[in-house]
Amino acid sequence: ILFSIIFSSITGIAIFFMLKKSIRKTKNASNQLTVYPSIDYLQETQKLLDYSNLLYTSKQIKDAYEKFSYAIRFYYSHHYDIKSEVTTFEILDQIKIKEKSNYTAIYDCLALCGIVEFAKHDERKNDFVDCLSIFNKIITLENKIPTKTTGDTL
Repeated sequence: ILFSIIFSSITGIAIFFMLKKSIRKTKNASNQLTVYPSIDYLQETQKLLDYSNLLYTSKQIKDAYEKFSYAIRFYYSHHYDIKSEVTTFEILDQIKIKEKSNYTAIYDCLALCGIVEFAKHDERKNDFVDCLSIFNKIITLENKIPTKTTGDTL
């Protein structure tokens, strides 16, 4: 009986270490195979901005502001190489630290998006267009993108 208890214990310990080693190899292999897709976040941001503008011109005001807010957060999360979706407050904290000159403008745009989106403010005639224009200028300056001709405006 003593022999079978010792044999079972040794077998159990050996199996445990073999499984542990196998799991470790699997984790290492999966870490090596993880590839993050490369995206052109400027192009994707522009698509989001274009879509938010389309929503706005279609009189889907709240949806337009929501998409615009998402475009700003998407842009800065990729611009600052943050690997996850961020909240408005998280992105504002990063902007405050890294690009103080743009903080007030971005804060105003995101605040307006939030209050329109959650029905705490009636959208005035040029609020959306003004914010969209401001954000486009910031993107252009931060990335040294040639400006669009007047015929290509959103």
